[in-house]
Order: sequence, then structure tokens, then C-alpha cells
Amino acid sequence: MRVQPWANVASLECVVVDETGGLVVVFLGRRRVAGIELGRHLVVDGVVGAHRGYLAMMNPEIALLVAAQPAAPTKKHHWWRRGGRKA
Repeated sequence: MRVQPWANVASLECVVVDETGGLVVVFLGRRRVAGIELGRHLVVDGVVGAHRGYLAMMNPEIALLVAAQPAAPTKKHHWWRRGGRKA
């Protein structure tokens, strides 16, 4: 995510990625969009065109998705933290 000038107007650019590839999503005249943050799962709907050499969607409709809760991290035991290697 970054804020880039577009015709002297700040615009938020985000890259949305899925298993088929990536797409630049541009919100013209916006520095931020409520609910959009790094790692957020969402669905965008709009017309795709070219923007600075990439596939892009300008001012799309968005639907914020509830991401699945990540699994609790497992505690890893590393041999180098126990003072030596065990055979």
C-alpha cells in the first residue's frame, strides 16, 4: 500500500493478490480507506484497465472479508537454545 500523486491528487494504491496473480487497486483522491490494511482479505469489483504498466482497477467497489483465524503458533524447541546438540 502506498499513497501516490495522481494529477496532483493523493491516491491510495494497493496490490491485491490471489492464486491467479496480482492487480493494482487505486482509490483516487483517497489517502486511506476504512478497513483496508496490509494483509486484509477483500473482494474488489470494477473495470480492469492499465495503470503505469500494470493491470489496475480504479475506485472499485470493495467487500471486506473476515479472515480465518490463524492457527496458534507451535512452540519450537531448537537444539542451539538448550546448550548443545542432542543425539
